[in-house]
Amino acid sequence: MQRDLLLITTAESAKGIEEVRLKFDPLAKKIPAHVTLLFPEPSKAIVPEFLKNLSTTELPALRSLQFSQVIVHDEMYLWLIPNDEGREKLAKWREVLLGALMTQEPN
Repeated sequence: MQRDLLLITTAESAKGIEEVRLKFDPLAKKIPAHVTLLFPEPSKAIVPEFLKNLSTTELPALRSLQFSQVIVHDEMYLWLIPNDEGREKLAKWREVLLGALMTQEPN
């Protein structure tokens, strides 16, 4: 089994996004608005303990992210593109998460 690691927004924060997704995104009813921090890694499993064992105190807060652009992919998927500050925050999280994933024991 493979897992993604997603940052899922609160329902209140995503209200406008979800309204648009319901019209255009075929996955809107299957998964809420999210940012994918890690895609499935074939050689590693993201186990439930993964996040519990990760030190996040030095990582930037993700309470507020702003997006500056929308891209329509394959005429049906909507991708929000973060502004520069949001992109830097997400990149730092991804770097730390991927590094921690690659240093854990192989499955």
